Amino acid sequence: MEQIRLIMLVESRIRGNVYVRFGGEFLKTSHSNMERRWELSLLQETVKIYEQGKKYYDALKSVNNLVKDARKVQQTILMVGDIT
Repeated sequence: MEQIRLIMLVESRIRGNVYVRFGGEFLKTSHSNMERRWELSLLQETVKIYEQGKKYYDALKSVNNLVKDARKVQQTILMVGDIT
């Protein structure tokens, strides 16, 4: 059985007595000039988390707007009921 090893270059920092290891690097093809460059995986994870947060925020905002519109409709119906 063939074993596959993942070889990943990682960025490390030593701060006091704490040893911290950050994501690593991987090759990514740039579409602008089709050359391969090293890109930090930590940056990719940050972008992914930002996009997930933005998607959640947009969905929450649309639900909030829907609730506001429903309240306006309710107030309008009550006002029309009071007038008649």
